Amino acid sequence: MSLPEPRLVFAFEARVDVAESLHVGRGSDEVLMFTPITGGTVAGPRLNGVVVPGGGDWSTTRGGTGRRLAGCPLRRGPSCRSSCRFRRSR
Repeated sequence: MSLPEPRLVFAFEARVDVAESLHVGRGSDEVLMFTPITGGTVAGPRLNGVVVPGGGDWSTTRGGTGRRLAGCPLRRGPSCRSSCRFRRSR
């Protein structure tokens, strides 16, 4: 039995407002930064909402390789809240 080819389907676009990045630390050949997320919107066919202040984007760079992890709370309606996380490596 073979598996079907994976396919990507557009779910949403996140547009976030950010504050100035903060230098958090540095280890051996490593830089750690934090960028606060202060608001924004998420819109698309599978998810819509308002980005609530309080999240942030953690960025780590080691030896020319970067990794990011962002997370933010979302308000999807008057009484519906959830959170969203994004990961990226380069």
